[in-house]
Amino acid sequence: MKTEFEFIVNNYKEFYDNQKTKHNRVLDKEMKEVITQRLPQKIQKKLDLDENIYYVTGSFGMGNYTETPWISIFEKDITVGAQKGFYIVFLFRKDMTGFYLSLNQGVTYLEEKFKGNKPKNKIREVVEKLRNEITLPTDVFPNLDIDLKSNTKNAQNYAAANICSKYYSANNLPQEEVFIEDIATLLEPLKEIKKLIGLRELDDVIDDLLYKENIDDLKHQEDMLYSKPAKTERKPKEPPYKKGYKTFSWQRDGSIAKEAIVLANYTCEIDAAHTTFISSVTGENYVEAHHLIPINQQMNFEYSLDVPGNIVALCPNCHREIHHANKESKSELIRYLLKLKKLELNEFGLSISLNELLKSYGIV
Repeated sequence: MKTEFEFIVNNYKEFYDNQKTKHNRVLDKEMKEVITQRLPQKIQKKLDLDENIYYVTGSFGMGNYTETPWISIFEKDITVGAQKGFYIVFLFRKDMTGFYLSLNQGVTYLEEKFKGNKPKNKIREVVEKLRNEITLPTDVFPNLDIDLKSNTKNAQNYAAANICSKYYSANNLPQEEVFIEDIATLLEPLKEIKKLIGLRELDDVIDDLLYKENIDDLKHQEDMLYSKPAKTERKPKEPPYKKGYKTFSWQRDGSIAKEAIVLANYTCEIDAAHTTFISSVTGENYVEAHHLIPINQQMNFEYSLDVPGNIVALCPNCHREIHHANKESKSELIRYLLKLKKLELNEFGLSISLNELLKSYGIV
């Protein structure tokens, strides 16, 4: 296995440059055999991968040769192609200084669904959500970002879609046993992904990852409506518990949100004139609770973000605006609310710069 990897990194650039002239037909033939047959077959054999379950293949490109060849291990119940689903892949850098072993995802569905609306942001969002749903062997695969040294669309997509990876330098390739052990290690989170998918369609799983926070927020608003307001002491609080298994979905307390809403007198803190309707539960103007510093940022803070000082009352329109408006509109709202809540945040031991807050909303 090491021999095949060495052959690729030492000869691929010549093979790539040779694609039009074909002056070195021996190299052309051998490179194609190594990438599409010899190395995939050796991986299949050395790891004793059941051919009924796993499909191992490689690609040097379709039509024109690619700058960044790959060797993939597909779990057939998930996918048998690099365009869709989740899989394990060796990704080579354009300059052949090394390559990655990556747990990656196909992006065709997201590219088509969000065409013209920055699909790479959605690709990265799926990655972030999935990282919270499975156990990643980050001690062995520490790289959350990869650089294939290429500006092609495919290379940029592979980089955006990387879930976790390990880098191998061409100058210091390990022995075959290390590659075998590393692949075996990465098969475990792939199995977890298979369980996560279950009997669902892949597109449904991706949609669930993308929209889970929205669904959770709807449940939180409902819980807040029926809760009695808490009486939170104005001092730093311990962080909330994590909700669920292997996730960073932090538990939000409906009674604390209700406390913030009551303190705001059931008015929108962007503009008190933003009246909506009278709630059948509270008998007051309907507003929603929003964590100014997003609750998913809790791991970056010593003290709880689920406190009244970090929760603002917003009319539904302003609430949607702060989540879904263009960057200029969102920035204006966030800047105003941070100024409004700054002293209260300090009471609860919370401090954040405007730039950091904007970054947490994906604006900068």
